Amino acid sequence: MCARLGNLQKVFGFNRIVTKGTSAVNINRLLKAGVSAGISIGWLAVAGGLLAQTTVQQTTPTGQIRGTLQTSDGKPVAGAVVNIHARPGAAGVTFKAFDSTVVTGADGSFSAPVYSDGLYATCPVPPDKAHLDPCLWGSEPKTNFAAAALTAAVPTAIQLQPAADFYVRVNDPNGTRAAKEGKVAGVSLRLAVRSPNGMLLPIPLTATDSAGADYHMPVPTGTSLLFVTFGAGLTLTDSSGAAINQQTGKAITINIPAGQAQFKEVINVQ
Repeated sequence: MCARLGNLQKVFGFNRIVTKGTSAVNINRLLKAGVSAGISIGWLAVAGGLLAQTTVQQTTPTGQIRGTLQTSDGKPVAGAVVNIHARPGAAGVTFKAFDSTVVTGADGSFSAPVYSDGLYATCPVPPDKAHLDPCLWGSEPKTNFAAAALTAAVPTAIQLQPAADFYVRVNDPNGTRAAKEGKVAGVSLRLAVRSPNGMLLPIPLTATDSAGADYHMPVPTGTSLLFVTFGAGLTLTDSSGAAINQQTGKAITINIPAGQAQFKEVINVQ
């Protein structure tokens, strides 16, 4: 059965197939995929072969969470992904894990089916690097849902705030890091930004070349952020030429002025 489920995952492109409780969204997608492909529910036939017999108990949504996604100047954000996550609520209220994904319409609105009462976070994924992820850089937009009301609306429109590009250039002209990292035990370079809510967010690697690497991250402007560099087993200096301690690393505060598109820091590997 496990092998057959693995084949289903490959055919339909699912990361997982779960058949209990909070996975109703995955089950619904599986059933819809089967119907749209002309596959009978119960036995899923692909290319003439019976892959698996499934017994699923479809859960009926008890209501919906609705909201609107906008830019900071009130324009609708269409075609953006919004992730819905159940969150623990008040003490004594049973928590049921739930995750779902919806896409905003042309007017920026979204609607997600939910299956039980509780507190839900609505976390949009910015469609570009010019906007911030509100759930990483601020407080998660949340709403309480109760089946008796059928529909729960996010209290206000979720607005994506503008971001600046925090660019870190790592110069490694001699290829020292490339020769050691991943090959010599304990050697690594870590670059991160601590957000105002205390999360330590790794800065994504975006490109490499023969002389080093580039890292980019959308960050808020007009906000004090802590940029952290830690290079175990590597001799590093910052843009001023000051050495970065291998044991403790280095943390500097940055605050990018509003309206500035990019801020750059340089790390040199000796």
